[in-house]
Amino acid sequence: MANPFGFDRIKQNIQRVKEDVPKILASVTRRYFLSSWEKQGYDGKAWAEVQRRVPGTKANKYAKPAARTRQILVGSGRAFLKKEVNDSLKTCNWDEIVFVVKVPYAKVHNEGLKSGRGSGFTMPQRQFMPIQGKGQPADLTAIQRKVIKRETDKAWKINS
Repeated sequence: MANPFGFDRIKQNIQRVKEDVPKILASVTRRYFLSSWEKQGYDGKAWAEVQRRVPGTKANKYAKPAARTRQILVGSGRAFLKKEVNDSLKTCNWDEIVFVVKVPYAKVHNEGLKSGRGSGFTMPQRQFMPIQGKGQPADLTAIQRKVIKRETDKAWKINS
């Protein structure tokens, strides 16, 4: 006799949710990180302007015309950084979702670099991912919660 309450179907749906939700969350999170390039900022904060786009600066004076309007972190090898972020998923399960960007200059761009003793070199922060130990943006958490709710709600539907 068939189960009139559809428990078997619900059990299958819950199993599917357990398998699919971490992957969906990882995908949504990766897209959020990549959106920094389109927004030219992160968590509602615009990236620091580059000198090649600021009229009157030495960098602007010597920049090629196309470079004066090019987006930040694009070109001159920086497109590689975006590709690395796109390919950065390392672990994806219910315990953790971990992204690791393996290019050495990623951390410098993401966190910025203050002048070291005598080096005189600084790099403004152009964050595109959360900094370890500092949490993630509230809007990313809201997006993730919405995904979890949507997917778990589907599990209780007998017809799905």
